[in-house]
Amino acid sequence: MEELREYVTLAELKKTLASLPKTLGQIYERILDRIGDVHCKYVFQVLQWLAFSERPLKLQELAAALEVDFGDGSAVKDEDQVPDPRAVLKMCSSLVTITPGSLDQDDAQVQLSHLSVQDYLTSNQTQNGKVQRFSFSAKSAHTLISRTCLFTLLRLDNADGWESLATLNAPLALYAAQYWIQHVSLGILPVPVSLKTR
Repeated sequence: MEELREYVTLAELKKTLASLPKTLGQIYERILDRIGDVHCKYVFQVLQWLAFSERPLKLQELAAALEVDFGDGSAVKDEDQVPDPRAVLKMCSSLVTITPGSLDQDDAQVQLSHLSVQDYLTSNQTQNGKVQRFSFSAKSAHTLISRTCLFTLLRLDNADGWESLATLNAPLALYAAQYWIQHVSLGILPVPVSLKTR
């Protein structure tokens, strides 16, 4: 629908309709293929978070997650920070959904638009296809999220850390405190044998 809105003549509309992808996988590939190299790392990080977060994330939480370097878990330099996560979400196009439907509210919840998006991103089709730069596994996503959670919690371990949390300057801290262990157990660490047999 987004693509069809751009055309004004009937001939252009017919041509666009004829060239539209036929499967969900092709649709997702087309969306991801249009994301520029400069923005790829931010979209990749957002998609991993949304695919494997324990609950839908608030826009503020997602913004805080983007303040951590997804490679080594350190703080992103000021010049590399994403000033407005809404811009990244717009790059994700119809792969994500925002409730209550407004990007103007910081407490808006963000999640993948459908479970099939997660399935596509973690599939062999993506891993071996045209947009393999967006491919990830559940384990790698949980590792990214657990590193971000642990970094967020460790950053609070200073003189003004808990004061910052109290004034809600660390919106990801509450998520991190509640869910870090789940992400660590599913990402960095193997599942203990005792848990596998239960």
